[in-house]
Amino acid sequence: MMTGLILLSMFAFVVLPAMTSYLQKAGPGVSDPVLASFNGVDLKRSRIETFTRMHNQTVRFLEALAEKTMELGGSPQVPGFMFDPRSQQIRSLGINQQPSELASIRTLQFAAQAEKQGFELDDTAIENWLMAFTSEKMTRQQIMGMLAKETQNGMGEFHLYDMLRNQLLARVYENGASAALSYGQMPIMTPAEEWQNFLKLNQQASGDAYGILVSEYVDKTDANPPESRIVEVYEAGKDFYSSTQSPEPGFRTRDKATIEYLVGNLQKFVDAEVAKLPEEEIRAEYDRQVARGAFRVRKEEPETSQPSTDSMPADAAPETPAPASNAPASNAPASNAPAEMKEESATTETPAPEPATPAPETPAPAQPKQEKTVEQDSPEDIAKHKQQVEDLQKILDDAGDLEMPAEEMPAEEKPAPEKPASEPKPETPEKLDAPETKPESKPETPAETEPTSEPATEPEPTTEPEPASEPEPADQPKPEGGEQSSLQLDDAVQLVMFQDDVTPASETPAADEPAAENPATENPATETPAADDAAAESPAAEEAKPEIQPYEEVRLNVAEALVQDDARVALDRALTKAKKVMRVYFAMQSRYVMSEDESIKPERPDLKKLAGELGLEYAPIGPHDAVSIADEPISDSYEAGTSFNQRGYPYAVMVFGAGNQIPKLELFKALSTVDIPRGLSYLSWKVEETESKVPTLDEVRDEVVQAVRMEDARELARKDAEALAKQINEGKSLVDVVPEDKKDNLKQNVAPFSWMNSFGFGQATLGNVPELDSVGEEFMSAVFNAEGDEAVVAGNLPQNVVYVFRRTELQPAIQDLRSIFKQPTERMKALSLGMEDRYELRQGFVEMVDEKTGLVMGNEAE
Repeated sequence: MMTGLILLSMFAFVVLPAMTSYLQKAGPGVSDPVLASFNGVDLKRSRIETFTRMHNQTVRFLEALAEKTMELGGSPQVPGFMFDPRSQQIRSLGINQQPSELASIRTLQFAAQAEKQGFELDDTAIENWLMAFTSEKMTRQQIMGMLAKETQNGMGEFHLYDMLRNQLLARVYENGASAALSYGQMPIMTPAEEWQNFLKLNQQASGDAYGILVSEYVDKTDANPPESRIVEVYEAGKDFYSSTQSPEPGFRTRDKATIEYLVGNLQKFVDAEVAKLPEEEIRAEYDRQVARGAFRVRKEEPETSQPSTDSMPADAAPETPAPASNAPASNAPASNAPAEMKEESATTETPAPEPATPAPETPAPAQPKQEKTVEQDSPEDIAKHKQQVEDLQKILDDAGDLEMPAEEMPAEEKPAPEKPASEPKPETPEKLDAPETKPESKPETPAETEPTSEPATEPEPTTEPEPASEPEPADQPKPEGGEQSSLQLDDAVQLVMFQDDVTPASETPAADEPAAENPATENPATETPAADDAAAESPAAEEAKPEIQPYEEVRLNVAEALVQDDARVALDRALTKAKKVMRVYFAMQSRYVMSEDESIKPERPDLKKLAGELGLEYAPIGPHDAVSIADEPISDSYEAGTSFNQRGYPYAVMVFGAGNQIPKLELFKALSTVDIPRGLSYLSWKVEETESKVPTLDEVRDEVVQAVRMEDARELARKDAEALAKQINEGKSLVDVVPEDKKDNLKQNVAPFSWMNSFGFGQATLGNVPELDSVGEEFMSAVFNAEGDEAVVAGNLPQNVVYVFRRTELQPAIQDLRSIFKQPTERMKALSLGMEDRYELRQGFVEMVDEKTGLVMGNEAE
């Protein structure tokens, strides 16, 4: 039984995975091209695919093993393992966690170099690594059982050990090369390197630039360059794609495709649904929305929310209750007198016509257009004033058309609104009119009936002292609550004035009319309906009512809102029908290609005819590659994302693919994309395609000759640029040396720009100069390393323009920069910028290894 179990285990963990791998890669017509070779060993696609698949399974297994270890109370104790406790995610497993074909090639290459240098890892070392990974919380048998479960018997112990051996050896070799480049995640830099990176981020330059176009010198070059030169340029660029942002020649052709697509315009479907709507339904929807408060346009409100009485005639002054005051009596209301007058009336000892000490009698409101003597309120008056304020509050709450909000109603100890700054102050206190009120019990006296010609003014609160005022006299009696009631009364005066102001002039009582006819002051609690009617019928209230947009102006908006959902449903229905037709053809075409039976060859649907039937638009485009398709409108569409705010891959990526992560679109397979900003939905497929290839010299001879002539033209343009720079450095200005017919290429006072632009910690891009064309590293280095204001020469990134640049300003000053550099945050930003330099050094190391091992990449791997 022991022997049988051992044999069964060997079959399950060794033989079965090997057979599975063989069956997966074997089959009739399966090609196995060479993807790469180094040290004389060919790496075929089958081996690389198997290694990549095993790498992926190993990563998943180690993630599960780490989680299980932490559940058991341990933590992986291997170099390079990192766990983030905040996000509860594994940051690093200690091996490469991104399987790919290129990563597989590099792993095998670096592991072979490590073994050449004498590094070895036997099975015991791998087993010890696994024990350290599990913190010895699991036995070897438990680990192997978990491996079989996580990989579904796709890997055995032999495969796991072989994968870990290669991964760890490759990591040792790579870490040995980068030991002097970084410490953990941060690069190792000298203080001088930190300072230079800091200047790249913080120093800004400005000046004048003159661009010389290289294309203007092509005609001055040899149209028939030597054949040896043509062959040299062709060999250098035959395996590379051309780029508009690189001067290096590239002659390899890209994948090209001819495409047909249908486009559904949501607005077109909306218009079709609107045309079906009855006019009565649109009108009914308009009336319903108006009833709910829609389509209202309120007139512009006046500059001040409180009406002014300065411009009102004397006989039309509004009637308001007289304000209570704690100030000494005078011939004018204390709240309207200037600060100096208040101070004088409060401190002077000269006898006044009226007694200076207020009597605790009920204050009598004055007749319209009359002055009164302000006396101190009694507790009974205070209670009465409070009741008046509450009644007025109720009146204004019921008057819905008044513009004063409820939250702005006066509260206790809240002063009344100040008068507008533009309101003129009274010239003399003797001529001020008191607010008009209803006489109650006090008989008229000659002194109280003297009319004035000055307009009535608004009372101001007297409880808040003016900046220049002094305290009230000590002998002034203060009834309990008198100060608060005075505030409320003043606010009530303002409210009554506001309410009376919206009453038509014809309804305002005359000066000699009995005051009892004024319902707002006689008994507001019982006359509320009259106050509401007056407010509603007043012209001011009519002006406050919002205007309603006419039906004709908003008809289309109302109709489109009604049919929006129906239009989307109709659009989706049309696209679904078209996609179904395209899918059926794709399935039948795939069956035909596999069988090559002409009897089942399907007929391709006519998308143009189908588009006309479904209300869609049809367009054929191409042949295009991933670069040239950018000029087509469909290139602005994206694959639909997984949520409303997300977008998928761009259209060109979906069609032409992106490496191993995104395969290119198959022939005649329907692809749905959307252009959300424009409301367009696309349905497309490829009807023809041409694979990428390395062309022969004869096929691209004209392009090669043009590339040779462009190289020669760059030299001619640079010579002329250097000659201009020499003249400038000898004392001439840039404006003087630029030819008259080239003044358009001169850019003066170029805005300040920095060498590098930071957009986050450890993230920076090359600086941008909007006035110039695609400047690159060469331009930035020449400008910022120039001595003083000397003119320098530098080409742009694609080397199709050569610039003569004279710097006029460099800011900030070095002293200021040094102060900023002392801050730890700024130094960390400069330190993180060195990651780019370390990446370039690492790329140099990889190139050295490629040269040392004689690595040759196949076309597919490239």
